[in-house]
Amino acid sequence: MSIRYFFRFVAVAAVFSAATLPLCAQDKFSFVQQPYLQNLGETEVTILWETNSPSLGWVEIAPDDGSHIYACARQRFYDSEFGTRRIGKLHKVTLTGLKPATTYKYRIVSKEVVDTTAGNATFYTGHVATSYKKPLSFKTLGDEPSEFQFTVMNDIHQDSARFSTLAEAGNVDKAAFVVFNGDMVSSMNTDTTITKCFLNYTSSFSGEKPFYIGRGNHETRGQYAGTFMDYFPSPTGMPYYAFEYGDAFFIVLDSGEDKPDGDVEYYDRAEFSKYREQEAVWLKTVVESPEFKNAKYRIVFVHMPPVAEKSSWYGCLEGNRLFVPILNNVGIDLMLCGHTHKYGYHPASGDANVFPIIVNGNKTVAVVSVKEESLNVEILDLEGKKVKIHTFKR
Repeated sequence: MSIRYFFRFVAVAAVFSAATLPLCAQDKFSFVQQPYLQNLGETEVTILWETNSPSLGWVEIAPDDGSHIYACARQRFYDSEFGTRRIGKLHKVTLTGLKPATTYKYRIVSKEVVDTTAGNATFYTGHVATSYKKPLSFKTLGDEPSEFQFTVMNDIHQDSARFSTLAEAGNVDKAAFVVFNGDMVSSMNTDTTITKCFLNYTSSFSGEKPFYIGRGNHETRGQYAGTFMDYFPSPTGMPYYAFEYGDAFFIVLDSGEDKPDGDVEYYDRAEFSKYREQEAVWLKTVVESPEFKNAKYRIVFVHMPPVAEKSSWYGCLEGNRLFVPILNNVGIDLMLCGHTHKYGYHPASGDANVFPIIVNGNKTVAVVSVKEESLNVEILDLEGKKVKIHTFKR
């Protein structure tokens, strides 16, 4: 018997044995992260989810026409790369060729894989995880209202109770989308941190409502910090990017770490000064784009407030040096930050930032209402009480 056939035999035996073991002797194949939406656009969306063991994954979509998901064979989009369907735990599928302003139903399916060592042969356990019991839905962009609201949270540091309380206080159900403005976890120190300590908290809404995330300095730390973009793909392929919704244009910046690169805390691994310089070059191109110039409102998110004060740390000062001069000349209406763990407000000033900067605390949530004639920002505490209210008229 050749080595190749020997491994095939062992794999088949292993499948049979696993299938006949009592459930108490093995972990049941399942999702460890329910599906969540990223990069929702007019003709495409990316859907991600994670399973507890390697699997093949795909998304099935159907029109929202009242028919059952099982009425006929539905279109499938596989988790694939360079012509091969991927096998892994984290699945990422981009649905393309969709119609603008259209609602779709979908379900995700993952089929557990037990072995792939025998050439191109793939062996499955027969275990399938699926969201078929309740198909989820999303609507592509294309007819967004001129007036809408969104919710901003930051500096949760993997506190599930605080996340849930602030999400409720911030009317996430009514939000067009949610923005997580950094430090949602304290450190990316395990391969399950981002899932168990953040993404799981979003599962009540993120399968049908998009969210956007800005990287905080704590997401740059830990052994698995390099996996950040695996979970949060962006249009640029970087932690900084831009997106549009309605008549508004949004920029998400990455402020990097808060101390100089040579600080002992970074163990000679940090190179954020050069990174921020490259980001500033990208920012210059974004503010020259017709999409940015034609937008009615222009809003910026960045974790660390780019203000120059006597108490400011290096990361904030670098943001002030690199980003603010670019943004000062292009008509920014509002910047939203976090990092300090307390509310702060820096009004528009001709000597520094010519646009208002609001710093949301770690125990408050910001609800931003985009109106025809103004931007309204409410800062609410854990009890849902309004701590501060700002109105910026056009």
